[in-house]
Amino acid sequence: MITTVFVILRTFLQTGLFILAHDAMHGSLTPGQPSLNRRIGNYCLLAYAGLHFESCRLNHMQHHLQPESSDDPDYCEPDKAAILEWYAHFLSHYLEPKQFLKLTLLWFSLYLLMVNHHQQAMASLILFCVIPLILSSWQLFIVGIWLPHRPGDDTTDKHGARSLNLHPALSFAACYHFGYHFEHHQSPHTPWHQLAELRASNSVQSSRTQH
Repeated sequence: MITTVFVILRTFLQTGLFILAHDAMHGSLTPGQPSLNRRIGNYCLLAYAGLHFESCRLNHMQHHLQPESSDDPDYCEPDKAAILEWYAHFLSHYLEPKQFLKLTLLWFSLYLLMVNHHQQAMASLILFCVIPLILSSWQLFIVGIWLPHRPGDDTTDKHGARSLNLHPALSFAACYHFGYHFEHHQSPHTPWHQLAELRASNSVQSSRTQH
């Protein structure tokens, strides 16, 4: 039970690294300080999975510029929208061979540091490093890409991005409010911790319009 809780916590914190880097991609992590913003974002992505900040930033900007099109690196065409294919398509644009090699070398280095002091070094590495990263990638994919952009009729804007109807506390637990995806597309420079407030404001404005 304790191990399960720890893995869940590690997964959540792992995802948090990407969320911080995501805000850095939009310049909202340290507003007015682009150099610091980029530096922190780069460190977060390196710690997350050995990813390259500028490459990820360009892909993400393309997602905002050409959402749900053949030029959107996060989107999979409807005829190829099986969840596993979409997930593989998503990963292929972010986890390049060079980054995968960096990640493998990092994990191997950690193993060498642990092996002489820990009888279950490999099991611990898999349990607390590999599995949380895999779960985190699914968390980001499901909450931030597949559910908001999957084909359907209940779209809320011209790009098809929809927000998940979650209480703010559950939205935070699900993926740092990344599921409030309409709000993110509406205002990309709004940091993750203000998306719930933006969604509440939209709801109030919508109610006033209806009345």
